Amino acid sequence: RVRNPLDIDTAAFDSKKYLKKLLVDKGVAGLLEADNELVTEIRHIDGDMKTMVYENYSKFISATETIRKMKEDADYMDAEMEKLTKRVNEIS
Repeated sequence: RVRNPLDIDTAAFDSKKYLKKLLVDKGVAGLLEADNELVTEIRHIDGDMKTMVYENYSKFISATETIRKMKEDADYMDAEMEKLTKRVNEIS
């Protein structure tokens, strides 16, 4: 990707150059319109991020519960295996 200081989606973005070009090309009305678009986009991205955090947190909680249940099941199986081993040894 070309390093364009006017491309807001790159690391090379230069806000002062962008603002100056926007003012020259579109005037104050264009500047206000761009501001509204950016605010809307920021809110949308913020909402998306909150959704992703919530979904990942929910998955984390679910995975934690699954691991806890698996540990309980493994502990139960160990106890049952010990009982079975004792019974087999008693029979032998």
